[in-house]
Amino acid sequence: MTDFKSNNRYFKEYSLRLIFQNVVMGLMMAADKIIGAMFIGVNVLVATNLIGPMQLMIYAISTLFMSGLGSYVGLLIGKREIEKANRTSSFIVLILAAIMSIITLVFLLYPENIAYFVGARGPVLKIATEYLYYVSWGFMAMVLASSFDVLIMNDGNPSFIMKINVISTLINLTLNILFVALLKWGVFGLAIATVISNVIHLIASSYYFIFKCETLKLLKPRFDIKILGRIIYNGTSDFIGMFSEGLKRYIVNLAIITFLSSRHMEAYSVVSMFIVIFISSIYFGTAQGLQPIFSRMMGAMKFESLKPLLNYSVKQSNKIAFGIFLISILFIKYILGFFLDDQDTINIGFFLYITYGFATLFENLPNAAIMFFTAINRPLESIVFSVTRTIILLPLFSYFCIFLLGQYGLMFGTIIAELIMIIASYKYIKPLSFKKMSIVK
Repeated sequence: MTDFKSNNRYFKEYSLRLIFQNVVMGLMMAADKIIGAMFIGVNVLVATNLIGPMQLMIYAISTLFMSGLGSYVGLLIGKREIEKANRTSSFIVLILAAIMSIITLVFLLYPENIAYFVGARGPVLKIATEYLYYVSWGFMAMVLASSFDVLIMNDGNPSFIMKINVISTLINLTLNILFVALLKWGVFGLAIATVISNVIHLIASSYYFIFKCETLKLLKPRFDIKILGRIIYNGTSDFIGMFSEGLKRYIVNLAIITFLSSRHMEAYSVVSMFIVIFISSIYFGTAQGLQPIFSRMMGAMKFESLKPLLNYSVKQSNKIAFGIFLISILFIKYILGFFLDDQDTINIGFFLYITYGFATLFENLPNAAIMFFTAINRPLESIVFSVTRTIILLPLFSYFCIFLLGQYGLMFGTIIAELIMIIASYKYIKPLSFKKMSIVK
């Protein structure tokens, strides 16, 4: 019989650790980019921002398998079907490795075409092409490391995940100082530092999973097409969410390039990074941290505990994100000065941080609802919410509001889309009776 703790205990043990991990990693990655901007130039920020949506889409493929697997494994652990959980995990990791081999090959063969497709032009195209070619060598390590992290989380050790992610990010920062600032390796040094840190992360996570996990182990894979389909189906919502987040960023980038100025693009490249660190990473850490708990509760038929934990986590993460956003306003203009060259661009960045940052505060419940339904093995609701939010509402309203309202459009487009999703999420979840719900078998 699986024992369950209080909402506050789960939030502290699982969500707070991931929030801390995400914020610390984000700040260290920001320091990375300061090094890039200082020793390579501000164009490296624009290049990595343009490449970012494509990297998100690649990571989404991992999410397609690992989000569905994480929910399914949590369900099996709740039912005490441990061997089935182990063999299924091994099977999915093997499938994912094969897919990433093909994707890596495509990026190695066509880096310039891909960089051009995401909007890179002129000197930015050269930087984006070089960075994309070298960083793609680490795609396999990045995806497999995150896959083992999901399984270790289900095994019940979120503290290890927090430590190894922070350590690998610190290694990345140290290598960037060495390669870019001291050895002057430029874009190559920036990319290869990321590859090495991803490989170290993979080695540590795979070692822990193979030798230290208490419940989950690497066993002979069970090749079961039905289970594969079931996992893909359940992971489709999170895949769509992350893939379309990349699509949304791509469309926003195009809207800024088309309707605003190059200064807006430079400012947005920096500001969006800090909005992710100070706001989005808190919401994502909360929802991701609690996914295995929701799955176990569903497997153990603790239906009465699901909605209170969801409500508690949304309220707590709202308080944290709002507090950090208010505090960050006091020093964000000073931070922007490290990245941006002139005062006019800094002022644009400050304006975008206030307006777009405020709008991003509204994304918590829509994101939480999507990840919640995936966790309890109800992918259909999650897919509908995800498609509506990130493929239809956010790109559509963001693009046309930027077209109509200029730099105010990013804020209003985001708020309108998120308010629609907040109302829909609340109206749908509030009357639900989980005892009467069926789950994907």
